[in-house]
Amino acid sequence: MVDASRWSTIREVLDAAVELEGEARAAYLERACAGDGELHTEIESLLAFDARTETFIDQPIFDVNRPDARLGRRAGPYRIVRLLGRGGMGDVYLAAREDDFTKRVALKLIRRGKASPEVIRRFHEERQILAELEHPSIARLLDGGTDEGGNPYLVMELVEGRRLDRYCDEQRLDVGARLALYRRVCEAVEEAHRHLVVHRDLKPSNILVAADGTPKLLDFGIAKLLDGAAGEAAANGHRGPMSPRYASPEQVRGGRITTASDVYALGVLLYELLAGRDPYDAENLTRPQLVEAIAHDTPPPPSAAAAEAPATACHARATTRRRLRRRLRGDLDAIVMKAIAKSPQQRYGSVAQLIEDLDRHRDAYPVRARRGGLLYRAGRYLRRHHRPLAAGLLLLALAALTLVTRQTQQQAMRERQRAAAVSTIIEDLLWASSPDSTAGAELTVREVLERSEERLTAVDNEPTLQAALTAIIGRVYQKLGQLERAEALLRQALELQRRYDPKDDVNLARRANELAAVLHEEGDRAAAEPLYREALERIGGCSSADPDAFLIANNLASLRAERRDFAEAEALYRCALDLGRRAHGEGYPLLTKPLGGLAGLRYRQGDLAEAESLFRQVLAIRRARYGAGDTSVANALNNLGVVLAERGALEEAAAALREAVEIRARMLSGDHPHLANSRKNLARVLTELGAAEEAESLARQALDALHRRTPDDRGAIADAESVVGGALVALGRYGEAERLLLASYPVLVAARGGDSSYARAARARLVELYERWGRPQDAAPYRATPPG
Repeated sequence: MVDASRWSTIREVLDAAVELEGEARAAYLERACAGDGELHTEIESLLAFDARTETFIDQPIFDVNRPDARLGRRAGPYRIVRLLGRGGMGDVYLAAREDDFTKRVALKLIRRGKASPEVIRRFHEERQILAELEHPSIARLLDGGTDEGGNPYLVMELVEGRRLDRYCDEQRLDVGARLALYRRVCEAVEEAHRHLVVHRDLKPSNILVAADGTPKLLDFGIAKLLDGAAGEAAANGHRGPMSPRYASPEQVRGGRITTASDVYALGVLLYELLAGRDPYDAENLTRPQLVEAIAHDTPPPPSAAAAEAPATACHARATTRRRLRRRLRGDLDAIVMKAIAKSPQQRYGSVAQLIEDLDRHRDAYPVRARRGGLLYRAGRYLRRHHRPLAAGLLLLALAALTLVTRQTQQQAMRERQRAAAVSTIIEDLLWASSPDSTAGAELTVREVLERSEERLTAVDNEPTLQAALTAIIGRVYQKLGQLERAEALLRQALELQRRYDPKDDVNLARRANELAAVLHEEGDRAAAEPLYREALERIGGCSSADPDAFLIANNLASLRAERRDFAEAEALYRCALDLGRRAHGEGYPLLTKPLGGLAGLRYRQGDLAEAESLFRQVLAIRRARYGAGDTSVANALNNLGVVLAERGALEEAAAALREAVEIRARMLSGDHPHLANSRKNLARVLTELGAAEEAESLARQALDALHRRTPDDRGAIADAESVVGGALVALGRYGEAERLLLASYPVLVAARGGDSSYARAARARLVELYERWGRPQDAAPYRATPPG
């Protein structure tokens, strides 16, 4: 252990040295350590450690076992609780307001003995910077002032979370999820740049991810304003402490610092998040070697680094080394390498441009960072529209092929002419949607569909063919959510079929089912039902041999279930299952439609054993068809988890629901209602298992997401509030629980019905609350089911 007098000497020299750079620092150390080689070595070692450290608030350099005199003292209305850590010029403490000890904050004070005019100026500059920044992903400045000793302090939002890189690895975020989280960090940096603030020390430890998944940008202690004196300092290369691993070439050379320096740091950060290592493998370099590499060496692209990624890095990204390399090759390589270009002029001109390229990559548009020819642009276009175009073109091709199967020679000749007409339409559509035909412009799916409608006149002398093609275009409009246009086209297709080929029951059934499906989706059940019934009757009912008959039966079953005719709905679901199995076999993916529908119906009817069996079949088919990480698998896991919980298999239910949450968290946005629903369901089970603290956290995440995403769905919000209340009951926080449960219960009854599972669960929570609280008389009104 270092003795107090030696510590005092080291601390004095070190505090002065960290404020200097380069030759000025070397000259100072020669003077301050004259004749004391051990002191000189110790200071150099500590300065090197300070440069290498990657924690947001550096740990104390020495353990001298000295009590901190500031603990328990006040800074304005805040009482200092404990030291959180130490940075280059300040100490950061956990503090609480004297009048509200539940309000915890991070309080930053200038370190004792460091209150030089330069440090005080920088401290005030940090306060000025933070006061101007207001962004969800920037830790907020809450207050400021001077303490009892006249030292300035800052009061900041207390961010409790994990540093960005560790959060991504611990959550096993795949590349897509990492890019989405990283984009939010970029938005925060762009907000700072809009206020003429360069952060200058962007690194994972200065970005924490809170429990709700929100990244928070911290530590503007060495940031610089780009106007006035601060801007002049930045222009002249005055750097202050920084992390060399993320420093730009101009920073390590002492050159001009601009927003391009932050772009570079963001590029290094993205490189690490994607490839699992930094561009220069800094862990294996000394500081001079790293500085030399940053200034002069060209690093390999992320995909090349990924080729050597350890198994742990691939596991943390939920992929394999081969798939990771393939995922990074191309667009992402180009984006990262442009961001970390040696020359600021070769980088993105702003963080906004970097964000734009990330969005273009996500949406399958050509990225600005990559020079690509016709094949690249065409590939981006096809990837962007592969589902509707592939589906439409495939259906068109199938329609053409079925037309050449007529048996008479005369019919065959006529149908070959029809097929040729369809082929011409397909060829025209492919040409119309290619970059060549539009001088490189990108067509939307809507534009392609409009051109498709125009080309239907090519077959207006063949009305039944025109009906089939019109129906194809109508179904694509339906997939795009353009229901009004879809309905008009599908109605036209059905009318053409009725008028020109009324004896073709199979195609009439298909046209009727297609129109009914759109009407059903629009909420017009009364108009949809007779069309479904006509379609099922024309195609042969439950004895049909047509391979699509089971889908028609399933659609009608779903509608009858919505109308609460459970008996007919069950019969129709079983009919659909029988038809589908006979036509396609047990493992056919679309069988999950009637299987899932019947499972949900049996759950509502109280037959939990059959519901569990059916949901397990759905899960098995989807795992086999789509793999473990697909959202359809998450849907099946969520449903199975709910049924298992009802049956009392709580451990298995929690495992299923936790897997559903993990998949949805990777594949969906942070506030997606499906993710919120799975978190809420898992919270219910964890409360019963005694893990009430985790349950409360999950339920509050779900509640916050529902408030943001579906604020008008009062029933869903009330149910989430009730689940939070249940966790609070288990935690013994009865007053909070009562407020939430009493407020949410009448909303649930009004929105879901007094006899719904939601309302029954809410009543059970109220009964449990009052029994635990010693107020059994207050539980009486909730022991019976109310009317309604």
